[in-house]
Amino acid sequence: MVEDSDSGEGVVRVEESGPDITGTSPEVLLTSIQTASSTDKTAKRAAWELGNRAINKGWVPTKDQAAILLHIVETLVDDSKLGNSDFYSNSRDQLYRLWSLAHPGLIQALDPQRKHRDLIVKTLAATRTKALVEELLGQYRNESDAQRKSLLAFTLSCMKEQRRTGIPRRHVMSPDDSAALYLTINPIINSKQ
Repeated sequence: MVEDSDSGEGVVRVEESGPDITGTSPEVLLTSIQTASSTDKTAKRAAWELGNRAINKGWVPTKDQAAILLHIVETLVDDSKLGNSDFYSNSRDQLYRLWSLAHPGLIQALDPQRKHRDLIVKTLAATRTKALVEELLGQYRNESDAQRKSLLAFTLSCMKEQRRTGIPRRHVMSPDDSAALYLTINPIINSKQ
């Protein structure tokens, strides 16, 4: 049994069961994610493994791999609004597994005209890093469209929220670190810029 990182309850998670895929190429893992539904165990494990590589080993996708990840994130965001809570939670969990690898696609999908933006905002808040906040602040400062600027400000204001991911080894930023980071956000989004 594996201890769930957020709840402390003993659970068996698909991410940590099955054959070892740590030596599998990123291309094979991306294909597994792209060709299977977010409920598929192979796709879940592949996303988790890529997220682990990015978090623990500093893996950075190539330009072609990044394009595939953008498509995967867009598909997950679109799938989240297919009508029932299972689609939403499966998409959300798959984005949590990818962790920071999902950031470029989520930022790209952050559009004031898009319905169902809550998955995007909540996932960015849960997976926040200092680099993500700096990217969002840079876009906020340079944004000329008032609606998108407002959406960026709202997203940044959510960066202090504490959320549970329910995914092994996916820990949200601590309350203390979040508060310190938020001190850099608040003056910028509350200025008359």
